[in-house]
Amino acid sequence: MNLNVDIDMRKSKPSPDSDVIVASIPTLVRKTRLEWYNPKDFKLIILDECHHATASSWSKILKYFNADSPELEIYVLGFTATLERSDGRSLGTIFDEIVFNRGLLTMVQNGELADAKFSCVDIDVDLTKVATKKDDYEITSLSEAINTDKVNLLVAMSYIKLKEKYGFNSTLMFCVDIAHCKTLCGVLQRHGINAQYVTGDTAKHERASIINDFKNGIIEVLCNVMVFTEGTDIPNIDSLFLARPTKSRPLLVQMIGRGLRLHKGKKYCHIVDIAGTRGTGVQSVPRLFSLPTDYQIRDKTFQDLSKEKEEYDIEQEKLKLQEIIKKEKLRRLEEEATFLKTKRLGQLRTDLNLKFTTFDGFISLESESVTEFNNDQLVNKILRESSIDWVRFEYDSWGCQCGNDKFLLLRRKTVNETDYHFVLSLNVFHSAREREVFKYSIPNYYQESELEQNSNLRTVCAKAESLISTILPVYRNFQHKSAITKKQADYLSRKMNTKLGHYYTKTPELETKLKSSIQMFDKDRASKLIFAFKFSLKSLWIRWELQRLLGPDNRTQRTVKKLVGKDGLTGISSSAAHSFAANS
Repeated sequence: MNLNVDIDMRKSKPSPDSDVIVASIPTLVRKTRLEWYNPKDFKLIILDECHHATASSWSKILKYFNADSPELEIYVLGFTATLERSDGRSLGTIFDEIVFNRGLLTMVQNGELADAKFSCVDIDVDLTKVATKKDDYEITSLSEAINTDKVNLLVAMSYIKLKEKYGFNSTLMFCVDIAHCKTLCGVLQRHGINAQYVTGDTAKHERASIINDFKNGIIEVLCNVMVFTEGTDIPNIDSLFLARPTKSRPLLVQMIGRGLRLHKGKKYCHIVDIAGTRGTGVQSVPRLFSLPTDYQIRDKTFQDLSKEKEEYDIEQEKLKLQEIIKKEKLRRLEEEATFLKTKRLGQLRTDLNLKFTTFDGFISLESESVTEFNNDQLVNKILRESSIDWVRFEYDSWGCQCGNDKFLLLRRKTVNETDYHFVLSLNVFHSAREREVFKYSIPNYYQESELEQNSNLRTVCAKAESLISTILPVYRNFQHKSAITKKQADYLSRKMNTKLGHYYTKTPELETKLKSSIQMFDKDRASKLIFAFKFSLKSLWIRWELQRLLGPDNRTQRTVKKLVGKDGLTGISSSAAHSFAANS
């Protein structure tokens, strides 16, 4: 097939008789570039890396070509190796259907990608205090936790020990930010490792030279900052170090994918996680040319401005270079200080007691997860540490409200005698009117959609946390610490007083204590308890709240009495009662 193929990118412009045009999004999105094209001249738009298609720049282009609605006047075809976005936005707003999809594990099993080995290095990094932003760690906060002398030394020592054990030849390291990348690379070099780094600031010719040396085996370790997450083809990579922790599953898949390309003599890629990643309008003319908004445009033509834009860019590059030189001088001074600290820490090299856990392939990793979550204590620990405040309804079900009528429901279901899987679903409460019409013969709620089913609880929790903060942002409005409202207090006093007689010997004193205790609730605590009542009058949360307020109930006292073998009980705290109730 003889086709006239042209490129539309920067100064390269296509000819009018082109059959196929390969265009750059940053170039094509410019109004002056788009207006060259007549939408009626095109029959097909192909989007590469189409998981970006919901971005405003891409949407603007599709809208221009009348390709943004179900009644398409033009076909749109997308290709991507990352079929989900870190911000949770659905690609269904652009594409009608997925016509072909092949998962990572399937491609490994079919021999289309190399398999992987996973190692977890146990280091003392507390990520619970690291701030989050858009469902992932905030970079500045994460760098403060990761870019320390101790952690960098442990990463270097881990690499040395694992290289000796597994014979790494080409290792790609993902770092948090530029400072972390340069510092970690320096630590590796000072321990005799031929390491280099590439960041967004690295000049193109220098980057090409470094990558070429890495491909040829001259460089052992290549450190980078978000450079090799998309469209990278370096098949000789046989090991990855995830020195950049992430909560984003798409980002994690992108990083891991860099090491799974097939290569002669390569059976698998060794993936080393050092921090628990396992468990991703109207514009003015100056802006049209990417010039400052106060740039003088009087009596200047488009040609003048285009030429001045080139001159302006050259000047900005000079200023940028001067700034880089200045920063580099400061960095070298900091590196000298870091070297002195690292030299002292180097004495620890022979005494390090590093812990490694290795999984032989994806299937082994998944089977390990299945066994791991048979432990009730671990399940409870993961749910307590989740950013979501789960309310426990039953021993195998938990909920989280997402609004006045919607909520997430997490259930643990038995697969066989020893294994479980976890199901996450979005549910909607029936209104009082609906239940009245059906004479209360329908359940309190119905399932709107099943969101996730997985044997790995951490994966399901990550999905829930992503949904809560993106498609259901109203969840944030429930984080109230202000005083309980009168309406909430009246509702809970009435409901709790009814339940009081089910668990306690009802007395006027106990009723008074219950009512006054409820008055001390904040809105957040009150909404959780109301949520438990809406789900079921038998919710465990209700009984536990009663015991927090009034101490051990009759059933708990009988249970404790059997356990201790005594006729009387004294000094049982509310927290102890809660613990007994949870297991009785």
